[in-house]
Amino acid sequence: MQVIIILVCAVIALVLLGRLGLQIKPRPFPSFPQRPPVLKHIPLSHGLPVPVERFYRQVYGADVRMIESAVITGRA
Repeated sequence: MQVIIILVCAVIALVLLGRLGLQIKPRPFPSFPQRPPVLKHIPLSHGLPVPVERFYRQVYGADVRMIESAVITGRA
């Protein structure tokens, strides 16, 4: 019986510690100091499935922006 009481208390303590840990908000990442580069444009690839090519032509036109990297900001 005493083992069950200890296990229940341990589970309750873990739940309370987890809840407390979720209440602490981390500080945000510092702002990215560089300006974004000029994006390059490339023509659509040949051999795309018809629905994919139609979507890209409607959204982007004949040229698609080429993105080489990304920066993620926010809290972690």
